[in-house]
Amino acid sequence: MQYTIGFEKVKIFDAMSILGNIVSIEKGKKYKLLDEYQEHAIRVFQANDFRNENKPQYTLERDGLQTTEDDILVVWDGSVGQMGFGKNGFVGSTIVRVRVKNKKMFSPLFIYKFLQTKSELLKRKSTGATIQHINRKSLEQLIIPSIPFSEQIQIANLLSETEALIDQRKQSIVLLDEFLKSTFANIFGNPVTNINQYKKEKLKEFIVHLTTGGRGWNQYYSEKGKRFIRSFDVQMNSISDEDAVYVNPPNNQEAKRTEVRTNDVLLTVTGSKIGRVATVPNDFGVGYISQHVAIIRVKNILPLYLSYYLSDINCGQFLISKNQYGQTKPGLNFKQMEGFDILIPPIELQAQFTQIVEKTEALKAYYKSSLQELENLYGSLSQRAFRGELTINKAEEQVLMAAEPEAKYGKVNEFTPKKCDSTERVILAGHIINKTYKENFGRVKFQKLLHLTEYFCKIDIGSNFSKQVAGPHDGQLIKEIESTLKRYRFYDIKQSDKGNHKVNYTPLSSVDELEEIFNTNFESERERVDMFLSKFRKSSWEQCEIVSTLYAVWNNRLILNQEITDDLLKQDFLNWDVQKIKYLDRMDGAMQWMKDKGVVPDGWGKLIE
Repeated sequence: MQYTIGFEKVKIFDAMSILGNIVSIEKGKKYKLLDEYQEHAIRVFQANDFRNENKPQYTLERDGLQTTEDDILVVWDGSVGQMGFGKNGFVGSTIVRVRVKNKKMFSPLFIYKFLQTKSELLKRKSTGATIQHINRKSLEQLIIPSIPFSEQIQIANLLSETEALIDQRKQSIVLLDEFLKSTFANIFGNPVTNINQYKKEKLKEFIVHLTTGGRGWNQYYSEKGKRFIRSFDVQMNSISDEDAVYVNPPNNQEAKRTEVRTNDVLLTVTGSKIGRVATVPNDFGVGYISQHVAIIRVKNILPLYLSYYLSDINCGQFLISKNQYGQTKPGLNFKQMEGFDILIPPIELQAQFTQIVEKTEALKAYYKSSLQELENLYGSLSQRAFRGELTINKAEEQVLMAAEPEAKYGKVNEFTPKKCDSTERVILAGHIINKTYKENFGRVKFQKLLHLTEYFCKIDIGSNFSKQVAGPHDGQLIKEIESTLKRYRFYDIKQSDKGNHKVNYTPLSSVDELEEIFNTNFESERERVDMFLSKFRKSSWEQCEIVSTLYAVWNNRLILNQEITDDLLKQDFLNWDVQKIKYLDRMDGAMQWMKDKGVVPDGWGKLIE
């Protein structure tokens, strides 16, 4: 077998290891569980803990099978194949503890990542008719690839990092949905109290087309064609692409009546999914609805406002719950929908909310693209890793690229600006060094990244950058930041050599505390800052200087409302300082990189003079 380290393939021994020979497998036991937590109780892990059930269990017993953070827990009975790692407590009766015998030869985290790839295999080979049980022989005979210990650590860390990015993306998408809900409430207020005294009208006053789909569309199903929208597809304020169904529609009145258009509001009107509502987006294309979905086409009210109004628990969801008929199979008819009372705020406010939704949905699509790529990449990395075919350096680059999906030229994400106090700007500065630090990291690269992070991520650190030879410069700011980083022993900062003006930053033990403070104070900004800095992790100080200067002249033109072309930006760059001529042959490449990576200004920040 060959294994790849860096960019070179090296020969390693061909012997494989049987899992049963390198781990001990021990089943948990039953405990007397507490109804609620008591002091000195011990955590008990059961199969439920791996099904996202947030109800931890405890016992006061002291005789049990102990698990530590280096042990792997595998569900043995029931939801076989589910597993966890990094737990402390007792192992319950439905779980086995898999413990690595020789941790100097085999990394427990590496073995855990390997077992995750075998989850489906363990399910297929399980025994039991009603309750599944893992087949011990199938587990013990799994073949572990013989990979050097140091590479096991690299693989495990890389896969863990990718998993963390996946979780981060999912959380970001959830937070964007929550943001829109809170924005709706902030703009329009509580509809119950209606403190703004908006006029209330019946929905029928705004409807220009109201219909539901017909029956028998399954005869038109096809692998390719036009989207067929079922109640399953209508999520709250979005249309799902998961398990999408397509049809070749007939050329008749039924198809014309049930064809959706951009900005149609779709509402599920029967069954357990009743009351879910979404607006048809601009890029959706042609689609048709089933009999469980209604099209509400409106005028004189903005569709996105109506959609979010109907999805709000105090607005449309209350109306739907109040008006639906039937207990076993609830439903809504046209008369009930037409009779919905709708609060009508000024159209300007509706338009303001619509713009926010559109920008947020664009950002969500950006995150979903990254999530899909990361999930695909994780599967590919794990397969190659456990076949001994992974190039670590190349894989790390792939993860970085997937973590920052390409933004279209000229498209800039909308961020809520943050104002920093003097302490917070030091914490941000220290985090920038932590994320981009490598050999030969010095003051030029640091200051350019500080400028770019402030302007691109819209974090006001109170800077006063001016034009200096190496790009935007604020000497007083850097002096204050470096002094504080040294005083709190986050970094040792000193000249690298006698007679050399280069400054080196050496992290000290308390730098971990700095990261904890950053995560607390910059919780809302952390992801966008880290995504942005990841673009520069391997950049030289010269590359940072070029990009920082180009960004500054570009942003200046936006602030001054001046014409922008590549030639004008290059001329501004060369006019910045006479020494910039040395970068003449690198400017085109730098500008293209900025466009490809989405490092494009939008006029936020102070003019740099």
